[in-house]
Amino acid sequence: MNFGATKNTSLLIVKGTKITPQTSVSTIKAPHPSSLLQHLRNGMVNETTPAIHHEKFSSMNQTNALKIGTLLLFWLSAFVPVCFAADASSKLEEMSSETIPTAYLNIDLKTYRNNFDTMGGDGALARSGNDVLLGTREGQFYLIGQDLSVHHAPVPAIDFGIDGFQKSKHFDLIEKGPRLHALLIQDGTIYATYDKYDAKADSIRYVLATFGKDTKTWKELFSSPPLDTKYYTMGGGGRMAALDHYLYFSVGDYGMDRHNKLPSDFASQNPKLPFGKINRMDLSTFRIEPYVIGARNPLGLTADNGKLVMTDNGPRGGDGIYFLKEGDNYGWPYSSFGRHYDDFSTYNSTLNPCKENLAIGCTKHAQPTFVFTPSVAPTQIIKLNGFAPDWNNDFLMGSLKGQTIYHIHVLDERVLYVEPIFVGQRIRDLIQVNNSLWILDDSGLLQILSPSPATTLRAAHSPLPTCVLCHTVNPDPTSATPYAPNLFGVMGRQAGHSNFSGYSIGMKEAAPAIGKWDRANLSAFLHNPAAVVPGTSMPRLPESTSDNAINTILDELQTLH
Repeated sequence: MNFGATKNTSLLIVKGTKITPQTSVSTIKAPHPSSLLQHLRNGMVNETTPAIHHEKFSSMNQTNALKIGTLLLFWLSAFVPVCFAADASSKLEEMSSETIPTAYLNIDLKTYRNNFDTMGGDGALARSGNDVLLGTREGQFYLIGQDLSVHHAPVPAIDFGIDGFQKSKHFDLIEKGPRLHALLIQDGTIYATYDKYDAKADSIRYVLATFGKDTKTWKELFSSPPLDTKYYTMGGGGRMAALDHYLYFSVGDYGMDRHNKLPSDFASQNPKLPFGKINRMDLSTFRIEPYVIGARNPLGLTADNGKLVMTDNGPRGGDGIYFLKEGDNYGWPYSSFGRHYDDFSTYNSTLNPCKENLAIGCTKHAQPTFVFTPSVAPTQIIKLNGFAPDWNNDFLMGSLKGQTIYHIHVLDERVLYVEPIFVGQRIRDLIQVNNSLWILDDSGLLQILSPSPATTLRAAHSPLPTCVLCHTVNPDPTSATPYAPNLFGVMGRQAGHSNFSGYSIGMKEAAPAIGKWDRANLSAFLHNPAAVVPGTSMPRLPESTSDNAINTILDELQTLH
């Protein structure tokens, strides 16, 4: 299943043999990540690494393009560069701190104001020794030290072609424009995946580029064919993992999963196209070939003991974790555990792969290791090592829709349990740095999680030691867990009225009589929930809970505003 040129088509893809460009190919040798900053400041000299491009798709029918409609100001603002000018004395500003109980340990969660341009689903993190490299949506880079100091990283900005993109004749069909997907630092060399606007083709390309001490600018190692669909969608994948002498990178299907009467139709199943696949590049020869096919939007990829683990976003109910085996076909869009968004029909009931003139689609499809139903929109997945003894060798996965990190225990490629840990934000990226977990979310926040030294919530001085087992105390008024409303600001709030959608019928009926929560009615509710709200889903506190303990909870609730 090598990329190769096909007959009677203009789709010239990277051949499955050693690439022989006109310029010589030299493997980039770079320092260990721990000395990245020092070596990058020494200057870059070698610019011989070639860019690999593909020919443009021939567009046969543009009338089938998805019409998304009038742009909202939110989307427009994604292309107006706003850069945070950090200097050596800048530090991340802490906004809040809380302790989250899990099944095996307590976790301290600190939230920091993100003054970088990453809001709205853009930006990426990479570990650089004990520091963190952060890339913004406009292609700027910052280095965050162990002391949370912020520095401009001596890394040139990436040009996503945003200025030209705003002039595209297809700009009103935008769902998502040029952006940074992911970063990876391997042996001191920085790799980046991103979407770039190609003005000549008036379209988007997926790009894999590199920057190291032997270069002065970013060098494109791989550039996909420009999308022949004129709707610019999410679904680009972009995750990377290094294993042996290969660099693996995910490319999403960009919504090319349907009949558009274009060469890109059902791209995930076309072995001549890079879309909807995990591809790999030999770092010594720069040979590129597909590793697995039939993916939709793989936003997570990591290496584990010589194997690769992927997360993929299926349609409604089809998100999965996959232990990859070379040559596997995971079926998209011919089969999926997900269902159509407009009804409950399955994908393999509406598409017959044998009629699509793609014989590979008729093979038996490999199955995911684990499927999330309902969908959680999984993002990056990482293997934990040295975070906490009870979590060692387990996996941690972020999510967008779920706003949750998932602690996943695996034995022999079999998922034994999945522990959801609600954090209340759409998680775009996560990395481990020593015994801390760094999270970049879509709201413009950075979160750092670390094992709490407290063995109990009371010892950690956490607010509401019993209540946070189900509730959250997030200052964001729109936050709630799947199980209970946000307790931040509950004092003075109308009963049964918050962003939580799961209020019981009993609470909805009793809310008008209760009115606004105050110390008196909350005390009565905590002592005996069913007496105040018949039919409530709120459990009664343990019989051992004293009046003093309830008063402590009320005291802490009054501080949360």
